[in-house]
Amino acid sequence: MWLDSCAVCVSIFTESRLSGQDRAEPSADGIPIRSLQPQNESLAFVISASPPHIDPQAGPSSAGAAPRTSNKDESGCSVYAEVDLSAIRHNVLALQKRVAPAGLMAVVKADAYGHGAARVAPVLQDEGIEAFAVARPREGVELREAGITGRILVLGAPLPGDLSICDSYDLDITVSSADVASRIADSARGARLHVHLKVDTGMSRLGLAPGEVAEAVDRLRRAPGVTIEGLWTHFATADEPGHALTETQRTRFEALRRDLGLSLSFHTDNTGALLTDSGTLAHRAASDAPAYIRTGIALYGLAPTHALSEADASMTLRPALALHARVTHVRTVDAGTSVSYGATWTADRPTRLATLGAGYGDGYPRLVSGRAHVRIGGELRPVVGTICMDMCMVDLGPPDGPLARRIEVGDAATLFGPGGPTAYDIARWADTIPYEICCNLSRRVPRAYVDAETPNETAMGRS
Repeated sequence: MWLDSCAVCVSIFTESRLSGQDRAEPSADGIPIRSLQPQNESLAFVISASPPHIDPQAGPSSAGAAPRTSNKDESGCSVYAEVDLSAIRHNVLALQKRVAPAGLMAVVKADAYGHGAARVAPVLQDEGIEAFAVARPREGVELREAGITGRILVLGAPLPGDLSICDSYDLDITVSSADVASRIADSARGARLHVHLKVDTGMSRLGLAPGEVAEAVDRLRRAPGVTIEGLWTHFATADEPGHALTETQRTRFEALRRDLGLSLSFHTDNTGALLTDSGTLAHRAASDAPAYIRTGIALYGLAPTHALSEADASMTLRPALALHARVTHVRTVDAGTSVSYGATWTADRPTRLATLGAGYGDGYPRLVSGRAHVRIGGELRPVVGTICMDMCMVDLGPPDGPLARRIEVGDAATLFGPGGPTAYDIARWADTIPYEICCNLSRRVPRAYVDAETPNETAMGRS
């Protein structure tokens, strides 16, 4: 289903956050708790949806392109992201089948990797997900406000002010050090705190040393109001098949579990471990499966690397996110004319240029300048000159060419999406990973949510 216009604004409304506790203690967000009081208003638009307009001159390849829209579009939507919720549903079902008998812990930190946690998490819950993971307490609060009732684990190390938030909103806490274990035990009286002990087996980022775990468990078990929900670690190299460190980490973790002799539930595997069969799930004993597999990027239809996405033929993931931008200006330049900051590109012939209303301020990386292509009018065309904060320029070819004659102000181009260029392409051009491409999508970019199960309701707004 395509969106043919974002010009019809049926309703504009505000959303207020549920009040947190008005205290000035620090939290892991680096903000006082009182900032959980009602925040700035956010705009949302309910917009029309109809079948796409396919330009007959564009040929069959235009089927994967964004729709051509009215030149009279005045809505201000010069750039928008489309999130396919039906793709997310598909991915969840494929992942659930893959990880059984373990459950999925859906990682929805960083606004669900740029997809919009408040819209995505309820869909995941509808599909049977009962456990979620976030990086910071405020992200967990936002999930509760969105109606999430399952377990929510905060993966980051807690600061003192986080404990009362986790108590108030029923968020599970990561015990990341002996100091955190002591702080939780000292603060637990009168509270109900659920904790997961994080073990550092080789990531060297966060967690208890294996030798500290037994003492932390003993102290927390004696603390009133504390329930130990699980034990976990994180693999540093699981997305690299055959890497020795993954085996080392897995072996260290299993040795710790044997030494403890406790029947604690556990979770270790991330998306990379799942796709490479290098984690605990692939090596488990039949009676000793992990409680959860933590997965984030795969929920959204991507793998940690393009190579992994191609290697796993048994599970086809569907990318859920596409970024589109509209043509805001067209012009013809003479040979010898330079374009954009730094004059890094100069036309070698008369050239028709389209300026798109998207730039690095929207999350389209400046690093892809001179490397990227966009899909416009059914064709892949190069981005030329330096990408600006709010705009980028595309070479449409000779002024008398068929594409140059077709493209007008208001037409839409795909910067990345399932039909290509893909998020993997953008990541390669920017010398980064697809995670960063999705997460860097700016909050000022409206998200359009499309769901094949509810085709008559499509909402666009700032996530």
